Amino acid sequence: MASLVSKQCVNFVKGFEGFYSKPYYDCVGVKTLGYGMTGSEIAGIDYVTEEQASQMLENLLNNKYAQPIKDDLDSRGVKLTQNQFDALVSMAYNIGTGGLLGSTLYRNICNGVRDVDTITADFEMWDKGGGKVISGLLRRRKAEAQMFFENGNEIKEDEKDMKNIVCHNGGIADAHSSYFISCFLDCPIIDLSNGQNIDFDRIENVYFVGGGEFPSIKNGKVIKGQTRYDTCIEVLKNIGKLK
Repeated sequence: MASLVSKQCVNFVKGFEGFYSKPYYDCVGVKTLGYGMTGSEIAGIDYVTEEQASQMLENLLNNKYAQPIKDDLDSRGVKLTQNQFDALVSMAYNIGTGGLLGSTLYRNICNGVRDVDTITADFEMWDKGGGKVISGLLRRRKAEAQMFFENGNEIKEDEKDMKNIVCHNGGIADAHSSYFISCFLDCPIIDLSNGQNIDFDRIENVYFVGGGEFPSIKNGKVIKGQTRYDTCIEVLKNIGKLK
C-alpha cells in the first residue's frame, strides 16, 4: 500500500520530535518514546532502535493520522496538495486527530480559505502546552504553515527574484536546522537532494545548511559544524546576523 504521507513529512516530524531510545517525560509530563510516540503506542516498550522508531512513526502517521484525515477530506470533497496534507498530518500527530478535525484551521481549510495570514494564525493558535506558550511548538506551527503553502519544494517562476532561500542536502537534522532559518527569515527551504535546478543568481542570499557539497556562488553562505549537533548550534549562533 502506497504511503499517504511523503518522505518530507516523515522527516519533518522526526526533526521536531527528536529521537529517544528510552522513555522520557515531555514538558507537560507525558511519557514519550522514539519519535514522539505516547500512550498505547508505546505500551510495554522500554527501548527502541532508531530503525524501529522510524518504522513505527511511518506506520502511525499513515494509519492513525493520515487515513482518518483523508477519509474526512474525501467525505467533504476537499482536495489538497501533498504538502498541504502533510502539514495537517504533522499537526495531528502533535495535537491529535480529533483536535485537528475540530479546529478552526481545519474548518477554514475545508471551506476553501487559503489566505496566508489567516491560515498561519490558525496554525499558531496551537502553540501552548499546559496553558503556556511553548517556543518549540510555535516554531513547529510556523513551519507547518510554511509547509502548507509550499509547492512541492519548487520555486515558482514569478517568485524567483527573492531575497532569501535556505538549502540543505537532505537528512533529518539538517532539514530541522534549516527550518529555524526559514522561520526567522520567512523564506523557502529547498532540499537539493531532489536534484532541482535552481537559478541562484536571481536570489539575493542563499544559505546552505549542513553537510555535503554545495555550489560555490558569491551570494551563498555555508553554515555547518563538525557534527549535526554542531550545525544546529552554528545556525543558532548565526541566526541573528542573517539578513
